[in-house]
Formats: sequence, C-alpha cells, structure tokens
Amino acid sequence: MNAVTVIRDRWTSGFRRLETIEISSRIVVASGATLFALLAGTAAILRLRSIKYLAALIFAGLVVAFFLALRRRYEFLLSCVGFTMPYFVQIILIDRDRSVLAVSGTLLVTAALALVGLVTGQIDKARPLFEPRVSVPMLLFIFAGLLSMVNTTDRTLSFVALAQELEMLFIFLVLLNAIRNEEHLLIFLRGLYLGFAIQCAIYVFQNILGFSFDVLGNEKMVGATDVEAGKIGSQRGTFGNAPATAGLYFSLMTLSLTGIYLCRRKLPIRLPVRLGMMMGGGCLILAAKRASMSGFALGLLVMCSLLPRYCPGA
Repeated sequence: MNAVTVIRDRWTSGFRRLETIEISSRIVVASGATLFALLAGTAAILRLRSIKYLAALIFAGLVVAFFLALRRRYEFLLSCVGFTMPYFVQIILIDRDRSVLAVSGTLLVTAALALVGLVTGQIDKARPLFEPRVSVPMLLFIFAGLLSMVNTTDRTLSFVALAQELEMLFIFLVLLNAIRNEEHLLIFLRGLYLGFAIQCAIYVFQNILGFSFDVLGNEKMVGATDVEAGKIGSQRGTFGNAPATAGLYFSLMTLSLTGIYLCRRKLPIRLPVRLGMMMGGGCLILAAKRASMSGFALGLLVMCSLLPRYCPGA
C-alpha cells in the first residue's frame, strides 16, 4: 500500500508541475504555423491542379517567414496596406454569375495590421476613432441595404454587395486608427505610391500587349486580343472589375499627387511628384473613360477653389 501511495503522489505532483509550466507564445505561434504549413502543403500537393497556386503558397510562406524576422512589423504592414490596394489577389468564397464574395489580399493585410496594432499598443483601444462624417453615412447605406434584402429576389447577390461595403468600412476604420502621427502617414503614403508607380508600368504594358492580367497571371478576355483584332480597347489593370475601376484609380491618385505638389510643405514620399503626375495623367488618358476624366477635372476645380481658404499662399 505504501508503494502504491508513493506512485500515486508522484503521478499527481507531476501533473501539477505541468500545470505550472508557462508555454511561450513563440512556441505556440511556431507550432500553429508549422501545423498550418503541413496541412496547406498536403492540400497543395494532393488537390491543386496548377503549379501557379503551389508557387503562390510557397511565396506566402516565405513572406510569413520574412515578416516574423522583422522588428518593425507594424510599420511594414502599414506600408503593405497601401501597396496592395490596386492589386487583385483574393480567396473566393462564393462565385455567383459576375458577383464574387471573396477575401481580398488587402483585407487580410489590414486585419493583420489591426491585430498587430492592438497587441503592440500602436492602436489605442481606449480611444478608438470613428469619424462620424464618413462612417455614419456608410452605416446608414449598409442598413438600407439590409432592409432591401427583405424584398429582393436574390439575397445572395445582395449579401455579396453588402459584404464588399463592409470591407471598405473595415479598412477605413483600421487605417483611421492606425495612422496616428506624421511618421505613420508617410509610411502609408510611400507604400501607396510605390504600388501606384508599379501599377502605371503594368497598365502601359497591358495596353501594349492588348489584354489584361492580374498579379497571378490570370487573363480576362473573350476571343482575340485587342492587338489581334486591330482595335484599341481599355484595359482593367490588375483590378478584378471593369476597366472603369482602373480609370477611377488613376484619377484619384493623380489628384492626390496634384494636392501634394500644390502644398507648400513637400512630403518625402520617395516618388518624384511631377513624374507621378505625368504617369497618372498618361494612364488616365489610356483608360479613355469619360466618367474618370470628368471626375478628375471636377476634383481639380474643387481643389483649386479650396486652396485659397485652407492653404493660402500655396
């Protein structure tokens, strides 16, 4: 009986020691990442039919490894949010006709930025910002969309549209709370305009080739390309929507560069402002969309009319 009691006491004390051991967060993260990589690699080998997705998975693993080795992870993610905005990378959840419910690459990077910011304290959880002049109209629009789903004939398409609006609101609120000082603003703008410069080069290349493709190489075209058909058509850049989206993007980015150029205090965005304006204006002309060009002209008139009041002497 004494031997049995001793064995039982040692067994119980051993479990108590295990309960007192604090597992390092790094070990948990490394173990979870290893398990995820193993499962993803298995699925990639057994299920994927294109080597493109396997290469993308390997690239994603390298990006994660590079990110974990960084010291300034928050600043890196903030720059990546601006950089990834014009690039069409997504995980499709629902594909219905021409409407797609997907998780975009920018949304994933923004969610990672929010998580890192909350954990590190870069985002103030006690005093979050909402900017009611922007967020309240967006919430009212989303609420009206929810009400319209009562009488709609296809709730799936309505839900897809509402999910896209919610994504825009989420990205806006995260950036609003993430950019709290001038340093963070410059980091975001540098990533944004770096992506813009690369997008301009891709857009010109697409117009030379005569067809559009995204960053994964997917082509969206029907029949012959514009070059083969002997015509000049509008390209969509690396966006997943109609060519009008690319025209709107170049219009807004060129307007923002114009505002930076007219400002008395020059921001060090690492992109020559005059060169960026010429690149954006050239791509806006290549887009050949009347709505985008009209919006650019109207925005320029509004900017020039507001300059004497808000930036005298500019």
